[in-house]
Amino acid sequence: MNVTALTRTKILPGITDQIGKDLALFRRLWGKAQRISGGRKIEQVVKYAQSTQGGWYAKSDTLDAAQEDTMCRAYFDWRAIHQPIVLFNLDIAMNRGPEGVFDLVRTEGQNAMLDLKDKVGTAMFTAQTGNAMDSLVDACDDGSNVSNYGDISRSSFTWWKGNYNGTGGSLSLSMLATQYDLCRSGSDVSTILVTDKTRWTAYEALLQPQARYTGTNNIDGGFQTLYFRGTPMIDDEYVTAGYFYFLSKIRDLFTTLQRFFLWLLCPEKVSLSL
Repeated sequence: MNVTALTRTKILPGITDQIGKDLALFRRLWGKAQRISGGRKIEQVVKYAQSTQGGWYAKSDTLDAAQEDTMCRAYFDWRAIHQPIVLFNLDIAMNRGPEGVFDLVRTEGQNAMLDLKDKVGTAMFTAQTGNAMDSLVDACDDGSNVSNYGDISRSSFTWWKGNYNGTGGSLSLSMLATQYDLCRSGSDVSTILVTDKTRWTAYEALLQPQARYTGTNNIDGGFQTLYFRGTPMIDDEYVTAGYFYFLSKIRDLFTTLQRFFLWLLCPEKVSLSL
């Protein structure tokens, strides 16, 4: 009996992604993103100086009445990303009915989503070029690699510089402590630390066995977490090797339009959105 001729091949459901990476930080940022209704640009008011006007006064003193600029705006352009899904009408027709084990349109849509996520993950840790979105490399730099951010020149306005340290060297607790202190102001401290897998593992090795606490429920998404000074530290596969990011106010790091979706119109409507 010819089993090959009489037996179908079993196709397992879903797509097994063998080359994709986990977007550990993006998932957290996306969940806390600011979703706004519209606007030509993203604008952020920035206070860059303390006022020299005002002060203590006594009866009959003349009070300061001069105006003084202490704020400006950072401007960011909206960025859009797409992933083509190219399907032949005949292929869609042949995929219908019981002969179509899995919906071709939906499966290709899922595949396109994986490609979109990979592009976003790469862009998050790559200095902005062309039409790509602004990255953490742009946001955290001090002018050494990215001279302008949000249409503000870091060479002209030093208060816009990030706490960038490009000296390198072996990872140590004192190195982390120094950078952590540079990125804090009173109780305003880093709320999450992000690095690559190698540096994350190296930090784990620096800890005393009793201090190696790995949690899975304290960070959105359930990924493994270490802690430094009570701040969660995660690894992200898209982080450039050797980089460590000290981030705070992560709700302000991602902004999206509420109703910006990419629609695929086929026999059934499949919504793909980022």
